Amino acid sequence: MTRGSLTPENVTRAVVEGVIANLARGVDAIAKQTQPPSRLILIGGAAQNVGVQTVVAEQLAIPVSVPESGEYVAYGAAKQAAWALTGQNPSWAAASITLEAGGGAGIARAQFDHVLAEHPGLAD
Repeated sequence: MTRGSLTPENVTRAVVEGVIANLARGVDAIAKQTQPPSRLILIGGAAQNVGVQTVVAEQLAIPVSVPESGEYVAYGAAKQAAWALTGQNPSWAAASITLEAGGGAGIARAQFDHVLAEHPGLAD
């Protein structure tokens, strides 16, 4: 950033990119221990923000699904209870949009990884 580009919008974007780069590292860590995910379901308050959706799709090389806003903890508990009672996984599905896989890590992710490589204690 330069003095000229230090705007509230650019600072906000940088913060979001940093948070999402850390999320991407977590997804990578899980994939190394299990298997690569086929998609990421983005839920929570920030998930409804188109800017956050865009950055997630840019930084992850997997499709990103964004369900309509809802009470997903209660929904999950009800689905699990129905599965336990019936012995079959209910086919209930929430309406959602899916963003196609982005081009991969991108510049922000590369910068994030570079900073962590330069300062290993930050990753702890």
